[in-house]
Parts: sequence; C-alpha cells; structure tokens
Amino acid sequence: MSAVNDPADARTGEHRFELNQPIPPYLIALAVGELEFRPIGKRTGVYAEPPLAAKAATEFADLERMVEAVERLYGAYRWGRYDVLVLPPSFHSAAWRTRD
Repeated sequence: MSAVNDPADARTGEHRFELNQPIPPYLIALAVGELEFRPIGKRTGVYAEPPLAAKAATEFADLERMVEAVERLYGAYRWGRYDVLVLPPSFHSAAWRTRD
C-alpha cells in the first residue's frame, strides 16, 4: 500500500503523503535514501536504489496483474496505489536472521 505521492511530481526535498483510509500505526513505514521509482502498471510500481531499479521492475512485472487477480476474489483494492520497496542488500533486519 502506498499513500498518494505522484512519482512524476518535481522533487524539492519536501514530501507530502495523503492516506484517507484509517490504518493501524504498525503498518506505517518510511524509507529514506537514494531511491528510483519504476512504474509497472497504472497503480503499481517499485522503488529501489538506482543500480537495482531496472532489475526490480522486471522482477515485479506481474504486480499489476496480481492486484487485479486479488480484486476478482475479494473486491476492489481500496487504497489506490500498490507500490513496493526493494531493500538494498546491505539492509540487515533481525526478522530475517535464522537461528544457527
């Protein structure tokens, strides 16, 4: 899910996001860094570091079709955009570590 943030808008360093549907705070995340946006469909896209952006867009090429398939099962997607963020290989998260 993404808040309204037109990737075609000029980047001035100030960003405003709008999300009209209430969501629990634990579902909110912000990513900061040198990111590039690649559109995939009319309401889907991928954000990634510039060296990974093209590969990430290729990897998620079916994203719009996936959203459409889920809509056929459960109804219209109510949050407008569905963008994904590909984290850099250097990102470490305790949630991804396995026990030895």
